[in-house]
Amino acid sequence: MSFRPSLLLAGAGALLLSGVAIPATEQTGAAAPAAFTAEELAQAREITLITGDTVVVTADGEVGFVAGPGRGHVPHVKYYSGSGENRDQYVVPADALGPLREGVLDERLFDITDLLADGFADTGALPVIVRDEPGEFDTLSATGGLWERVAADRVDRVWLDGKARFTLAESVPQIGAPTAWESGYTGEGVTVAIIDGGYDPAHPDLAGRVKAAKDFSGESPEAIDGFGHGTHVASTVAGSGAASNGRYKGVAPGADLLVAKVCLDAGVCEESAIIAGLEWAAENGASVANVSLGGGPTDGTDPLSLAVNEITERTGMLIVVAAGNDGCVGCVSSPGTAEAALTVGSVTKQDTLSDFSSQGPRFGDGAVKPDIAGPGTAITAARAAGTSMGEPVDDSYTTADGTSMATPHVAGAAALLKQAHPDWTATRLKAALMGSSKGLEGLSVFEQGAGRVDVSDLSAPVTADGSVSFGAFGYPYTQDPAARNVTYTNDTDAAVELALAVTGDSRFTVDSPKVTVPAHRSATVGVSAKVVGGAAGNYGAYLTATADGVSVRTALGVVLEPEVYDLNIDVTTRDGGPVADDEWGAFVIVYGLDAASFDVVGIDAEGKGSVRLAPGRYQISGSVKEAGDSPSMTAFAEEVTVAGGDATSTPDLRTGQLVDEDLDADDAVLFGTMNEIQAVDADGRHLYAFNQLAANGSRTYSIPSAGLSTGFNVLHGVTYGSPKGAKNAYSYSLSFSVQGELPGRTTFTVGNAELARDDAVYHSQGVAFSGERVDYPMSAGFYSIEGPAAPVPGRRTEYFTPGDYMATLKIGEAENRYEFIQYDSVKTAGGRKDVVWGQAPLGVGMHSNHRSDGEIYFGPEMYEDSGADTLLTDHKSGTVTGTASLTFNGEKVPLETMTPCWQAATLPADASGTLVFTCDTERVNEYSILGTASSAKWTVHTKPGEPGALPMVNVRLGSACVVNGYAPAGKRQDLTLDVVRSGATAPLGTRKLTFEVSYDDGKTWKTVTVKRTGDHAVASLWHPKGAKFVSTRLTAVDGDGNAVTQSTTRSWALK
Repeated sequence: MSFRPSLLLAGAGALLLSGVAIPATEQTGAAAPAAFTAEELAQAREITLITGDTVVVTADGEVGFVAGPGRGHVPHVKYYSGSGENRDQYVVPADALGPLREGVLDERLFDITDLLADGFADTGALPVIVRDEPGEFDTLSATGGLWERVAADRVDRVWLDGKARFTLAESVPQIGAPTAWESGYTGEGVTVAIIDGGYDPAHPDLAGRVKAAKDFSGESPEAIDGFGHGTHVASTVAGSGAASNGRYKGVAPGADLLVAKVCLDAGVCEESAIIAGLEWAAENGASVANVSLGGGPTDGTDPLSLAVNEITERTGMLIVVAAGNDGCVGCVSSPGTAEAALTVGSVTKQDTLSDFSSQGPRFGDGAVKPDIAGPGTAITAARAAGTSMGEPVDDSYTTADGTSMATPHVAGAAALLKQAHPDWTATRLKAALMGSSKGLEGLSVFEQGAGRVDVSDLSAPVTADGSVSFGAFGYPYTQDPAARNVTYTNDTDAAVELALAVTGDSRFTVDSPKVTVPAHRSATVGVSAKVVGGAAGNYGAYLTATADGVSVRTALGVVLEPEVYDLNIDVTTRDGGPVADDEWGAFVIVYGLDAASFDVVGIDAEGKGSVRLAPGRYQISGSVKEAGDSPSMTAFAEEVTVAGGDATSTPDLRTGQLVDEDLDADDAVLFGTMNEIQAVDADGRHLYAFNQLAANGSRTYSIPSAGLSTGFNVLHGVTYGSPKGAKNAYSYSLSFSVQGELPGRTTFTVGNAELARDDAVYHSQGVAFSGERVDYPMSAGFYSIEGPAAPVPGRRTEYFTPGDYMATLKIGEAENRYEFIQYDSVKTAGGRKDVVWGQAPLGVGMHSNHRSDGEIYFGPEMYEDSGADTLLTDHKSGTVTGTASLTFNGEKVPLETMTPCWQAATLPADASGTLVFTCDTERVNEYSILGTASSAKWTVHTKPGEPGALPMVNVRLGSACVVNGYAPAGKRQDLTLDVVRSGATAPLGTRKLTFEVSYDDGKTWKTVTVKRTGDHAVASLWHPKGAKFVSTRLTAVDGDGNAVTQSTTRSWALK
């Protein structure tokens, strides 16, 4: 599947080339790299990619990348599409570039801007639609082994289960409906399905019209329309006009309706729900389905479009779809891009093109779309009770614009035609409606399709193919396409001789001036399009067939793509070895200096690759890795002009100069290297960025870039470790920057005294393992780079470039079953700190929570370690199962589940009162004998006007004598208890704190005496003989009445 870059709407951009189809960039971007503080990170939103990596987005839109487990070595690219308010940012891990280029992956899976806008942040794995083989679709979340299946080429396609959006008094006569009524055709006996946002069952115009309704949105079992769109659409198809004395009567007032509520009242619609609604409609006898909604432009191979084609072929139901409201060339939206769909553009009541109506050709293959047009500007139809969509006329009606409004005019017309020809199914209905449409002067094939719908004559004695698409032809146009056939079908009892004529662009011709179609038979004629010697553009014409009482139109279209040539890339490696064939493949960036286009081009082991480009100036850059006996990574950039023929770029990595580091530890072993390279213009504005990573001692080289059209900012990160078997383990995590250009020979010298130092102690939970350690220098651009594995249990001295950091330690190696310990810190030059990782007792803590108006988020961690600085996070681990519930002022509130305890809910924005949130979990993993179950119940007082963290209380339990999960069984154990609250900086005024322990996994409990001073307390335990584990239950109430009761089974062990 191909998605049309939105920048092309403005007339600039890149083609879909042999590299990844990356949209063009805008030359006005934010300066970067992004630098995050710990506070910004705490408020950031998270989007989990299909690869398992996480993109974090701060409140001001800065984006960072957190590699998934075992993926710290995988680089990524960032690019932009569109301009102004329509500028979207994409983040694509490098191993997804191949599947994206091959059409296996949906580009929307990496559109961070839209994923955030559509509510996919902080929800865990993305919902996807997977096709293992043609015709078989599964709806699931991008968890488990899905990415492994993609990487192993074991899936056919993966799409985001995205969210489509909602895209009569004069307009009904405009299309000839009253004439059809006078002839006895009102749609009686025909069922039309409304695939939309539900309906208002109490509206007089829909009384007696709806045979059945079903909810696919999960929002309203009665399929009630809380937005107003579905009611408006349904009444345009078949409304009686009862509330207006017939003035606002629908096109087919005798038709029956099925209503499938597939859209939320917020106006967004899951694609899987749309498909399910269409299936239900076909199974329940609908002859026509109205789909007044859509996603983005595609080439017709997205899951919605494929489903439309398959359902149409299997059932014969005609699916009438809105073209979209983007008002631009080449941006007809899915599922209107489906071949079988009758796709509807919009015209005004004066038969001029509506300025919002999306136009063809279809993205990717240049096919004719839309198919037909209908009135869609200033349409007055039924208003659902309590809604305000459009411009309300009164309590019963509202006026709205859109192809959503044009589409039900055509669906109603299809119902009239179906009544007149009850044996016709989708193909004949579509052809007849297109063939009988009225051609509108001044509108092209790609604006109106065959013409504006007209049902004044439903006899349709002769029908023909509604359109013929010759497709898109790449430059140079050296051969004319083969002729296409147009088939005419005669339903009368006598032969009909048709006079044929082509009007419009002269490159289209018909092979005969007339054709005779026998009675009740078909006949074909050939049409041709000349492209040799043509100029780039979208061309259309109409083939009209006429006879006495017959006039049939067929739209013809062809697209001549812009002038393009091959840019061949031939990289010479430094030592003659092959380009490294990592799991993600090798790539270079091709940036259009004139058009601001952006392409990622794969190169093979010999360093060769190619891409098709329009004439202009281009910059070729990369950080190419060489395999073989002397592994290395070399950054380069050069420029080439494409003009009038193919061009070649020949980067020679042998001219690269060494970039290295001089440390105090002479025996330090280089572990990982990262280069993040950002191109900037003369004003320092961001043009594009990419990174590359190398491991196992690969040296870094750079070819100086002085004299190029852009500048470069380089972030160079490295990790070092102590030699294997060293008595005193150490590690380095360092970052350096070069501003303005790619450097030449460079040595970064840094001494331990200039660095920050952590004396780290790593505790196990009773099981030893090697922990994967990744540091994220937030103030240096938030890149990720793996460091030497941490010994768990063990100790290590760790040195860092000063700055803000987020560090993670992955614990557990089973696929999709692991947890992290996270440590956020500010590191200062010369500073030294003791850091304890993963120490028990385990308990319940808080990762994050938030209220913004009526939106509530809960993010507890149910198996947190005891450290005040570290956080054991289980919310994406695959090790925890459980359930959660929420009440507000005693009433149950529905939860939107992200993970067992990470939940979201919606309250009225002005809600004030008491939340009670509970979560009960169980935990099974291979790397811990502790924390087998936990539960917590929070009582939280909240009121409007207080955005930020909810006042959720927890008790943090600590004990210095717990080492690697165990405390001494025969000695007194001293513990500390601290009452903490999210977002609090002042004392909490703790009113109550109780502590209980259990030695039989929570079957019986013993109260422990605590000595409390304010929010802090101490306690001591003597454990009974033979006890193996200690479970805990703690209750706390702060000065404002916020409370928690939390329990942990096997908080620590004894021996």
